[in-house]
Amino acid sequence: MSRSLGRRDGIGQQIFQGGEGAGVFQALLRKPAFAWERDGEELLRRRKAKHFAHELLPSVTPVGNRLAELLRMQGKKR
Repeated sequence: MSRSLGRRDGIGQQIFQGGEGAGVFQALLRKPAFAWERDGEELLRRRKAKHFAHELLPSVTPVGNRLAELLRMQGKKR
């Protein structure tokens, strides 16, 4: 789950998977034992509560040909 939260938050995946940037969180938070895999989700939920207050919806929804045709017809009636 932490990987998807990292992508959802838009921060580089390298930081979240123990790459070079992992120490950045440890230094900023002044928690040398901080590990993204263990502590990351709780950190995001605490610091970005508004972001997690609603369900994440897809930004694009595929529509089949028939539904697209019906939506076009409905738009023309207005």
